Amino acid sequence: MIKSTDLLDKSQNSTDSWAIWVEQEPHDFSFFEKNLDKLHADVVILGLNRSDGSHTIQKKPFINFHAPSHRGDTRLKTYIQDGNLDKIIGAFMTDLSEEIQTNSNKVNIEKLGLIDNFIEKLKFYPAAKRTIICLGDKPFDEICKALEIKPSRIKSDPTKFNLRNVTVKVKSESWDIYRVWLHSSWGKFEEKGSTELPLQLQFINNNI
Repeated sequence: MIKSTDLLDKSQNSTDSWAIWVEQEPHDFSFFEKNLDKLHADVVILGLNRSDGSHTIQKKPFINFHAPSHRGDTRLKTYIQDGNLDKIIGAFMTDLSEEIQTNSNKVNIEKLGLIDNFIEKLKFYPAAKRTIICLGDKPFDEICKALEIKPSRIKSDPTKFNLRNVTVKVKSESWDIYRVWLHSSWGKFEEKGSTELPLQLQFINNNI
């Protein structure tokens, strides 16, 4: 279970948040504190970075992945919370990079210490088995490279909604790492984010 001190600590990091969204109450620390029993890191939702618009949002705790005007963030709420994905609701959410940049191709990922830094973020919640849901190819590929996972080990199954997946031992934990479609997909992948992403999340939820 998440402790109040952990919640307070995570509220200081602008990339961290939780897969639970406010309906009518103000989006502030008290909302997450009242829902402390729902928060966990058995599942971790991992993005690449925040977009340019995020610095214009009033500073609030856990606003990452919760911007009210962000189409992708609204999708996540709809697919996870409104879709009643019970294993994913309340999951810890974070980004690989602190950088604020809309163009993901311009985001610099610090390779050195990437996994150690990610593990450090998760140490507040030890778990023998953990599910990592990567939003898009980039965070998935970066994590796999850092863990030195051979491409031949990565499964990609069109019959499972084009998920990419690999299971790996990280220190004392077993990680099931998935790539789902980016929640804010545009262009040729825009339809994937609206039609296939909810099915991918349902599949993962049902297999945790």
